[in-house]
Amino acid sequence: MPLSLYLEPGQILPDLPAGDRDVILAALVAPLLTALPGLDRSEALDALRRREDIGSTGIGGGLAIPHAKAASCPRIAVVLARSAQGRRFNAADGRDCHIFCMLLAPPEAMHLAVLGAFARILKENALQARLLTAPDAAAMWELMNCAWKD
Repeated sequence: MPLSLYLEPGQILPDLPAGDRDVILAALVAPLLTALPGLDRSEALDALRRREDIGSTGIGGGLAIPHAKAASCPRIAVVLARSAQGRRFNAADGRDCHIFCMLLAPPEAMHLAVLGAFARILKENALQARLLTAPDAAAMWELMNCAWKD
């Protein structure tokens, strides 16, 4: 499946704002409010917060993959964001996260394969380094598109 089924260039944030977990999650949800008409912001944020309360999705190595299901979400959608400075996200290794890949899905979606595909490619240190130095969202999109395996 093409990457554009999940991630569009407008869903890439090259400069994630500073803040706590809730500020980060709100910033990650924001692009989907345009991309997914009908997505309920409060519902999406509540679902993401509940998931983070179970255990942080900061998986280590500078990567966080927040994910949740929301009834108002019409399809699986992803937002990619970076923070050159790093953001605290209670990662498993205690380090700050620099790359965030947030996934929202409808309740009936089989989203784990998509989540796994993003996790696999984003764990690659070389790709992370290129994403961190890409000049803008368009360049980040091209890097992801080249790394994506249909």
